[in-house]
Amino acid sequence: LITKNKIEVFMDNFEPNQEQNNNQNELQQQKYRQVMPDYSPSYSIWDYRVGFGRRALAAIIDYIFVVIISFIFAYATGSFSQFANFDLSILTDKDAMENLVRSYLPLSVLVTTLYSITEVLLAGTPGKYLLGIIIADEKMLYASYNKLIIRFLLKHLSLLFQIIFVLTWMQIFSTLGSFWDWVVIAAFLFVLKSDRQSLYDKIAKTAVYFKKEVNANTSKL
Repeated sequence: LITKNKIEVFMDNFEPNQEQNNNQNELQQQKYRQVMPDYSPSYSIWDYRVGFGRRALAAIIDYIFVVIISFIFAYATGSFSQFANFDLSILTDKDAMENLVRSYLPLSVLVTTLYSITEVLLAGTPGKYLLGIIIADEKMLYASYNKLIIRFLLKHLSLLFQIIFVLTWMQIFSTLGSFWDWVVIAAFLFVLKSDRQSLYDKIAKTAVYFKKEVNANTSKL
């Protein structure tokens, strides 16, 4: 007959054996995990950054806005009359071209500078906001003004050269401005790399993300 004492003895012997088997199974599963490849998706913060196409489209939209605003201001200030009598023969007339540039360039530089400052004040231009993207720090958090200012100075140094050119009309500053524009274009091409950062973004420790992603990530803090 199976007595109560025998059952208790059996259960006492069974429970350690069961626990030992569970431990062995867990160890075996850990060995399998080490051998089997990991097919689970792995995401990097780089995957959340905005790529070349959308950023280039934002730049095109901003350029169109600047041209439209500049023409509106030119018309309002009377500078537009210089273009009303524009003739192709002016292209071969050095003095006429110089007068045309001097009448329009100051206004164009002013509009471009004020427009570009939105990258510091709003962490993005109207073109970026239309596409739902903003400038943030590398960790997908709101960028500090220090980082935004450093980025702005690196990207728009040509504006400083153009301002000096307008004030002095020394051709060297116009040349330096044009040269820096080409440097910025080359720096922007770094966005094509896997980390999706332009060279001036890398230096300023910033990156461009979707605004909703930055909002969501910042709200977690």
